[in-house]
Amino acid sequence: MTQTAASASRSERFFNYTENNPNTMTNNPHKPTSVNKIGGKNMTGICEVKKLVETLRDRNENVILVVSAFDGVTNALLGALNGLDGTDFDKTSIDQAFSKTKKLHDCIIELHFTDMFSNRAKTTYQRKFNKLKQALLTHRNITNILSPIEGSFSIRDQVIGFGEAMGQEFLKIYLEQEGFEAETVTDINADSDVLNGGGAISNNKLHDATRKGICKVLEAQVRNARNDVIKILGGHVGNMPRGIAIDVGRSYTDTTAINVALVLREMVGEVITRVWKDVDGVMSTNPKDLKDPGKAIHHSKVDIWEGLEMASAGSILMQIDALALAAEHGLNVSLRNIKKPNAPGTDFLNVRLGSSYSFKVIAVNPNVDSISITLPEMANRKGFGAAITGILAHYGLSYDINPTGGTSMSFSITLPPDEAEQKIFRNRHIKPALRALKKLTVGGESFRTHEITWIRNNDRTAISLIGNEISSHTTEIIGRMAIALSQKGILIRSIVQDEKARRITLLIDTNKREEAIRSLHTEFFEEPEGQEPEELVA
Repeated sequence: MTQTAASASRSERFFNYTENNPNTMTNNPHKPTSVNKIGGKNMTGICEVKKLVETLRDRNENVILVVSAFDGVTNALLGALNGLDGTDFDKTSIDQAFSKTKKLHDCIIELHFTDMFSNRAKTTYQRKFNKLKQALLTHRNITNILSPIEGSFSIRDQVIGFGEAMGQEFLKIYLEQEGFEAETVTDINADSDVLNGGGAISNNKLHDATRKGICKVLEAQVRNARNDVIKILGGHVGNMPRGIAIDVGRSYTDTTAINVALVLREMVGEVITRVWKDVDGVMSTNPKDLKDPGKAIHHSKVDIWEGLEMASAGSILMQIDALALAAEHGLNVSLRNIKKPNAPGTDFLNVRLGSSYSFKVIAVNPNVDSISITLPEMANRKGFGAAITGILAHYGLSYDINPTGGTSMSFSITLPPDEAEQKIFRNRHIKPALRALKKLTVGGESFRTHEITWIRNNDRTAISLIGNEISSHTTEIIGRMAIALSQKGILIRSIVQDEKARRITLLIDTNKREEAIRSLHTEFFEEPEGQEPEELVA
């Protein structure tokens, strides 16, 4: 077997691939390969996935699907674990704990499967659940989701992975019911040699181990597969030190999809990478927040770094870790509407883009907690800022520093969008940080904090103006923004601009949120239509 110079140069990190088989996806320049991430809500509407596959096949693509569990299944699985925690469970109590999970899958079968395919789906579910049940009875070390302990990670990860496994299997059966040939790509595990290669297990090491694990499986299951077979991967990757939901985060399917795309890029060259949702792409603001939704401006292209700012400012269009991973490796990613597969959507590109507007997006984040620390000694002593931010960093808190007086410091902390995750986040990060902040050590001397104020997200909302254009219009934007909001009697609690001048964030009272968005959108966007994005010189 011969290798090209390019493939040989990749061999240090990836396996060598067969390049001389015209029936494989690795050597067909006329048939592009696409990686398509499908989330839980869209998986539940499985007929939409079938229509998407039809469209992609009409485009003559090698189709790779990376899928989540069906909507609600992961939460049901975590609820089952919580229900078993601290109990002497048996087969009957396991069935009872997982009854909601079974009901969710039964609904999918009833709505979308017919005759023999319905029976296949039911049999597949029962077979895989029996295997999971036996693992639970053997392992028995179950802990509550809010307080996982050493020794419980492996079985908990196995339970969470059950959701993606069933999503894969059900989608395969459904596509075959609809006349497509499909196969599941299973048993993807983070590579142990990479994880145990010395040094701390960082995010980069986790992703390297994930890509090596994906590579092993794809080399075996995809390289020799026919082009016309739909390949279905689950978002779950096994063998993480504490389980993928902890080590990578709950939105791990997005990062898995990016890692799959990066591996395939090494195998076949350029890969089309798409995230499919029920949205039209990046808009000037959420159309639902406007009196006339039609006035929202659609952006067909944005700079991937602008996308990262949007995600960190509370936008849920793209998952921030996945987007950061794509940016790090120079991978372009597209966001598309699964119900309108031929619509343009938005491309997140690794090139600096501008437009004729003052900025591109008004992003709203209602999931913000505000913390203020007051201490009289701050007025005339150095070192308190470092002491406070050091504690926040120690407890894993990412924050924006709000303008404050000489005796206090204030921070805005972005929470996860999911309510259950917010509770976990506060328990694991914010509460222990607040306890530590009660006593500060500066220059070897201890100081007791005079006052700590914790304002939860129902009282404050962060609104961010985002776009590369801000660097050229900062003073003008802040002035127009202040006038537009003051005319509506809206008080700006704080205002912060990031160093790269891509984002201006202001904190306002939540009860003024809707009025503020409409005022800002009228001021900056409801004018003659702007031009298409153009490349800017960095």
